[in-house]
Amino acid sequence: MLISLFIFIIIISFYIKFSRIHIHDIIICQFKTMKKEVKVQREEDRDGKIFNVEKVIEKYNVLEIVLFYLLPLLIILINIFFNGIILTKPEDSLGNIGTIVSIFSGFLFNAVLTIEQKQKRNNESCIKEVYYNINYALLVSFFLLIAIAVGFYFYNIFLENVIFFLLIHFVFSILLVFNLLFSLNKPS
Repeated sequence: MLISLFIFIIIISFYIKFSRIHIHDIIICQFKTMKKEVKVQREEDRDGKIFNVEKVIEKYNVLEIVLFYLLPLLIILINIFFNGIILTKPEDSLGNIGTIVSIFSGFLFNAVLTIEQKQKRNNESCIKEVYYNINYALLVSFFLLIAIAVGFYFYNIFLENVIFFLLIHFVFSILLVFNLLFSLNKPS
């Protein structure tokens, strides 16, 4: 336990010291893509005259937040309540999950390169949204692969739930990326 705490402190200190490995910007940018524009109409009184004013404001899409963060957490809590999904051969299952995640990560790297080429040609805001979500999905896949690698050596119910949470979150992220890529290339 003491060794784990020492390793954790070293990792945190490296993260603080070296700004090139900061990943919180990716998470913040992806979270900002969950905003949607909402038109608000209201009446204003100016100099005794009533005007209808239409204002566009950005609000977070609560359904997306529930889908991406709360639904995987709820599934994990149900899994914990029922004492977890006991895998008879966790090494085989983790290996298969790791292979699938690695294949999709390769797809995501390819998609990042494609999006960067499109971004150089035309500067659309939706391209940035796709770019942020792809990078976020890559980050989730990186943490998922690390959790799987640790699971080969120290498999327990806590790590199983972390892996399942990341896996569910990764699947939703991949589906979002597919949808964004489709809407980006969809003819108007």
